[in-house]
Amino acid sequence: MMRLTMAVWWSLALVWLLTSHADAESGLAQPARQEIKGIGRTLEVAKQDALREAAAKMQAELLRQQLEHWRPTERDVQEYLLEGPGREGPVETINKELGPLKTWFIPLKIPPEDALRNMDRQAERREVSEARMSLTLRAAAALAAVLTIIIGCVQIDEWTRSRYTGWLRAAGAALIAGVAAGWWWVR
Repeated sequence: MMRLTMAVWWSLALVWLLTSHADAESGLAQPARQEIKGIGRTLEVAKQDALREAAAKMQAELLRQQLEHWRPTERDVQEYLLEGPGREGPVETINKELGPLKTWFIPLKIPPEDALRNMDRQAERREVSEARMSLTLRAAAALAAVLTIIIGCVQIDEWTRSRYTGWLRAAGAALIAGVAAGWWWVR
């Protein structure tokens, strides 16, 4: 009886392992592909318009997913998000005053949500890093300015043999207050 029970349990465990592994191999999410159209008097203007439209489309997708830190530029779209160089479209007439306009189509691949979240996290890390570096640089500059003022006041006090100690203290305090005001203003 024990062998039968163990055989049933091991068979169920084996079936569970095989079926759960089959579900886990669903693969990576494929990027969505869209064709973006650009319009202009020349092909170059139409290409630039298509890139601008693609960047706007990516930014709209990021806003839809509430990702606030990464804003792709036209250069980012051109380097990382296009599939191929694009193709020339038919000549269109939108308005008689403008005349015939050339069109250009570019294939845009919108990455899956997890890839967009990773790019947004990287942009957020970059922003935080830049803010911290800026704060550190300003703090080091302010500290260097305060130390320079103090050392200068002590040196001048020694040169004048302590005749102007009160004035030097007042001038040093005023300079340090000026550094603090500059710190606040730069912030």
